[in-house]
Amino acid sequence: MIDIEGLGDFEGCAKPLPWKKLVIGLCFLHGIILERMKFGPLGFNIKYPFNDTDMETCIVMLRLFLDERPDIPWDAIEYLNGMINYGGRVTDDWDRRCLQAIIRIFILPEALEVGYVYSASGVYYPPEPCSIDELRGYVAALPINDSPEIFGMHQNANIAYNLQEANALLATALVIMPRTSGGGGGIVKTPDEIVSEMAIAFQERIPAIFTMDEAHESAFTKRGEHQDSLSTVLGQEMVRFNKLLEVVGRTLVDVQRAIQGEILLDATLDALYTCFMKNMVPPVWEDAAYPSLKPLAQWFDNLVERCAFIRLWLTTGPPTCFWMGGLVFPQGFMTGVLQNFSRKWSIAIDVLNFAYDVLPLSDPAELKKAQIPDDGVLVNGLFIACGSWDYEHKLLVDPLPGKMFSDLPIIHFLPSDSYKSSGYLGKPREGLYACPVYKTTVRQGMLSTTGMSTNYVVPVDLPTKQTTDFWVLRGCALICAVND
Repeated sequence: MIDIEGLGDFEGCAKPLPWKKLVIGLCFLHGIILERMKFGPLGFNIKYPFNDTDMETCIVMLRLFLDERPDIPWDAIEYLNGMINYGGRVTDDWDRRCLQAIIRIFILPEALEVGYVYSASGVYYPPEPCSIDELRGYVAALPINDSPEIFGMHQNANIAYNLQEANALLATALVIMPRTSGGGGGIVKTPDEIVSEMAIAFQERIPAIFTMDEAHESAFTKRGEHQDSLSTVLGQEMVRFNKLLEVVGRTLVDVQRAIQGEILLDATLDALYTCFMKNMVPPVWEDAAYPSLKPLAQWFDNLVERCAFIRLWLTTGPPTCFWMGGLVFPQGFMTGVLQNFSRKWSIAIDVLNFAYDVLPLSDPAELKKAQIPDDGVLVNGLFIACGSWDYEHKLLVDPLPGKMFSDLPIIHFLPSDSYKSSGYLGKPREGLYACPVYKTTVRQGMLSTTGMSTNYVVPVDLPTKQTTDFWVLRGCALICAVND
């Protein structure tokens, strides 16, 4: 995992104790950064091209600081490594927060003390100053297979990694799987029959297009001279879903006509045909839809559920609790909540942040009238990745072994002009973890004009007894829609 061959002149530093302790820390740091990427989004949202020159630059800079400064500039070393040497490659701010948390394990004053360890088990630690040959012997004695603990991760991270590898293997197998099925006993349906049956089944279940004729009087209201911002959000969601439903409905009809020979099976329909055979979402649907990693059958079920949520909002008025995972563009929903509060209380929207309160229940049907707020919104349907919720103590805690996702209870998003968020740019607040919310488990998205990923929604401050770095290294996040 670590490389000590590029250390250059291991002896001769003006401060031999800090040099030999910290240089092995830099080697560990480099190995950890590279190995975390195998865990996919649990390690970093984006895979970065870190290489040996990054470590070599860090080592050269460390040697210069130790040789030329009377003291050790810890802040400068952390900044150079986290924001320039390694951080210069990082484009996602939440990845940068993770990188800085990793650096604080290996580059800190406590690392110079006897008995300091890098992980709770004590297997990984900075050895006392020794020769380069003794250092090689120490590295050779380290475990061949690294435990998730050295990465600051829960044991479930290994399960996530194995699932990721298995899914990649199965995806490859699906790609090379022949379209036609082999012979055998019994009645075997042809691919045309299979695709036709699936298209008919989907066609029978596809939701109807949303129209303003269905709208309840409370669905589109005004607040003073302005339309309610959540009404605007509803209208935008209807447009997005209508576009998707039109594409789905049209292609379902066209693929059946193509199978019957009435129209040409063009490249778009051929890709749809192939995806139906492999339980994959067709590209033509993905292009018109929201981000999702679900296979075809579950994707269509989810589409029906999302449309049912939007239709309930349209026909009965704003719900008491909003399903964030049912929205195509939840970022717009969050902005709408802030805008309503801003107009109601005549407060500039750019000074508002969300404060959060997690309720002790998960089912919106159990909400009592006294629990429905006058300001802000209640949100449900979020999943905790790499963590779980302790209902008794109202805290974020470690997940159970083997449980990859846990439900987060209903949470109250309350706009406030006095609450200071502890997001990636804010100072970490004791007892709170700024937990990013993502649309899907991949967490990676396109960079928007704001500099944030299109997959990222908002940070949510969750109470915890652990430090921020503990959960950052765990890869803890909230997810709007899991894979299945």
